[in-house]
Amino acid sequence: MVKITNVFGDEYEGVQDNAIFQKVYGKQVRRKRYTQSKPPSPKQLQVQQRFKDAITWIKTLDPSTKKYIKRYFTDSDLSSTPNFPKTWYTYAKFLYITSPSYKQSSDDLNTYIIKHPALSSIQFLDSLGSVTDSMDNLTDFSIGKITTKYTVTPLETTSRIRIITYPGVVKDIVLLPFTEQLKYYDIKYFDSRYFV
Repeated sequence: MVKITNVFGDEYEGVQDNAIFQKVYGKQVRRKRYTQSKPPSPKQLQVQQRFKDAITWIKTLDPSTKKYIKRYFTDSDLSSTPNFPKTWYTYAKFLYITSPSYKQSSDDLNTYIIKHPALSSIQFLDSLGSVTDSMDNLTDFSIGKITTKYTVTPLETTSRIRIITYPGVVKDIVLLPFTEQLKYYDIKYFDSRYFV
């Protein structure tokens, strides 16, 4: 739609067909309208697929699980939290789409802090891929038990940590070799020439 700003009809502003009327530095300009039709990038396709998978997962939930997620969402008052989903449906998509994060502890390099809105289980795998230890049932919506943060110290034989979130999304963390940290030593045995 084009707006005519004076009675003589010589000042236009807006869009009409393939023409755009606008003012540039006080002068009226008419330019051609272009539409870009670039194909989506691989990263965009990946995000779109994750959204589709999240919606499919929500549709496959049984009614009792949906009820527990709704109850948890309303009882914990998550909708009033800033930058957080406002409905249970978007919260369920948020659970699926959010990727678990991890970082090494600042106190102990062999300790990892794992975060996700709903952690389901954490498994330690050795170099052959077999599970050596696991923490299961970390989240259960039916009793209102939600684990969002978990601190783990893997065994020396662990080469990977497998994180499984409540929707069933799996993420593997490849660990660095196990390090023996420098502990407390008495100051009288400390020689600064060897620690430069």
